[in-house]
Amino acid sequence: MGRRSWGEGSVYPASDGPGWIASLEMPGGSGGRRQRKRRRAGTKTEALRILRAMQAEAEQYGDLADGKRLVSATLDDYLRMRRRQRIAPGTLLMDEWAAKAIKAGLGHRRIAALTVQDCDRFLLAAAEGQFGGTLGRNQLRRLRQKLIKVIENDQRRGVVGRNVAQLSVLPDESPDHVARRPPRALTYDELARLVKEASGVASVLVDLSGRNGLRPAEARALRWSRVDLDVNTIRVDAQMNRFNQVAPAKTRRSHRTVRIDQITVATLQRWRQIQERYEAKAGPAWSNADDLVVTSRLGTPINQRNVYRSLDRACERAGIVPAISPYDLRHTAITLQVENGHSAHKVADWAGTSERMIADVYRHKLDEVSDLGPVDGGTR
Repeated sequence: MGRRSWGEGSVYPASDGPGWIASLEMPGGSGGRRQRKRRRAGTKTEALRILRAMQAEAEQYGDLADGKRLVSATLDDYLRMRRRQRIAPGTLLMDEWAAKAIKAGLGHRRIAALTVQDCDRFLLAAAEGQFGGTLGRNQLRRLRQKLIKVIENDQRRGVVGRNVAQLSVLPDESPDHVARRPPRALTYDELARLVKEASGVASVLVDLSGRNGLRPAEARALRWSRVDLDVNTIRVDAQMNRFNQVAPAKTRRSHRTVRIDQITVATLQRWRQIQERYEAKAGPAWSNADDLVVTSRLGTPINQRNVYRSLDRACERAGIVPAISPYDLRHTAITLQVENGHSAHKVADWAGTSERMIADVYRHKLDEVSDLGPVDGGTR
């Protein structure tokens, strides 16, 4: 029997257990080498359905066998995939913005022949404004991350052997780049003064982020339906996006339940009474369809600029100079938890982040804790 051509495929019973295997030759991106994709199914009917889906995918990527596929074609396929997914309109706009810049800088290049140097030169050109305005550090970081995702979309299909964008680096300087100051953590005394002096919506934000470790966007997206004052917990499953809309939490780790104490319970109860007075005064103008905890006097999501303004006033009354940012509150909460001697994985679960991030960012604090001896002088 002759060798099957790519796109023909087959289904057969699995040899390592129950089920069926759908198998298909797919084109490769390096020298036209083939790659066989295998996917398991529970039944033969399901395996045939999977095989048809794989064949449709192979049909779409049939231009890859000779290694001449351009980055522009990869971008088009990536955007088609993203439009089929249920993603926020703002995220899709960001995808299209990045795709436009990538197509202008790298669209004419072959995806299989793309190099790390090509990516570096592209990012430098983007920083200098060659694709529509100079870009700051954060924008360049997003652009690089999107380039990684675009290439990854072909890498999963065997079009390219490695993702060169992952090895690229951002330019050392971009024209409008201003060095960001390192995060600042308050001491216990400073945090206590800030909790005491914060009032109104600032008191809620200080408590949720500074004492309970919520990200500022998570605190602003917290809904009363996720607050259980009977068992003293709050459920974190959403964040506020840049358009002041409630969106799903950023990562799987971000979804978590946080146990709160009586201080937080009292703060939330006091704020709810204030919010009810706001609602009564606003009347028909009240608008809180998402049942948000943190709102303006009209029930609308509080603007990020107003968050900074409220926090600045609280810092001024508490004598904290210079004033801290909302994210410094979360940094404070994590720092104090680490200083209390809690392990990295427990703090990571509590903060909704990875253990690696805790180990990398707070390594010096962890080292300080690990050097401490036992209280009673005995062995560990």
